Amino acid sequence: MYKLEVLARFFRYLFYIPKEDDNQTIEEEIIREAKFKGINLWVMIIAVFIACVGLNIDSTSMILGSMILSPLMGPTYAVSFGLAKYDFNIIRYGLKNMLIIISISLLVAILYFFFSPFYTTSQNLINYSSVTVFDIFVAFAGGFAGFIAISLREGSRYLVGVAIATSCIPPLSACGFGIVNQNWPIAFGGIYLYITNSYFILLGSFLAAKMMKFSHQEIFKRSHKLILSVIFSIIFFPSLFFSYRKFHDTILKHNVENYIQNYLHTKSFIVLNKDIDFSQDIVDIYYTGILPAEVDNTVIRKHYKVNKVKFNFHKI
Repeated sequence: MYKLEVLARFFRYLFYIPKEDDNQTIEEEIIREAKFKGINLWVMIIAVFIACVGLNIDSTSMILGSMILSPLMGPTYAVSFGLAKYDFNIIRYGLKNMLIIISISLLVAILYFFFSPFYTTSQNLINYSSVTVFDIFVAFAGGFAGFIAISLREGSRYLVGVAIATSCIPPLSACGFGIVNQNWPIAFGGIYLYITNSYFILLGSFLAAKMMKFSHQEIFKRSHKLILSVIFSIIFFPSLFFSYRKFHDTILKHNVENYIQNYLHTKSFIVLNKDIDFSQDIVDIYYTGILPAEVDNTVIRKHYKVNKVKFNFHKI
């Protein structure tokens, strides 16, 4: 028992999270960063504009720049802080500013894409309009780390990394693209990714606030816990389906590429292009030359793990 107590003390010492500022200073900073008017509002508008340009021309560096510039997470931290303190005034304040963020960000994105001459769906637009379980884990960890950073005097350097990891600006911009171009899967996926990120950032920062002893003596009512559980289920379980689809698509693409490059592609058979239908596991291959005689060999296909894929060959 003595050894266990010593070990417990050691881990408490190791994982203890200190507050470098007093509670009042931290609370004032959280409320100040949650307020979206003046400088914060203009910075957010500029960040959304940069994100829209980056998504439009498929520029990863522009998208990263918008995430670094973005002050979007302030209201989310305010809501989690209000939950931890059981202060509904702070919660309402944070939620009000979150609604301002969503409304103005979507308006800016819609205006940009309405006047933009580019209508192509870039790879980054697709990436920021789908949710996976990994996004949830990153958002939760980012929320936890971000709230700790707020309580540190030199914590701003950590918030940059959190902003990049949790990526809240690009999904709203992707939603604007989907609305303007009536691409509803991207519109829905973008807003769903934003809501998912925000909710799990909130949960992560809420846990950090509880660990840092911000909460009052009041206990959450059973109804509040039920609401959180219902929202968690609504957001979390659909992401399992999206994660499975994304994992399936990635594995399928890898196996098809491997099969084409290491077996089909020879001096006498040159693959010019290919189209993959991930929903039905169908691959259309456009080629020139002579089709290999053993293209339907079951053993070879099993070796490359494409035995369940239907290949359609089109000679050009």
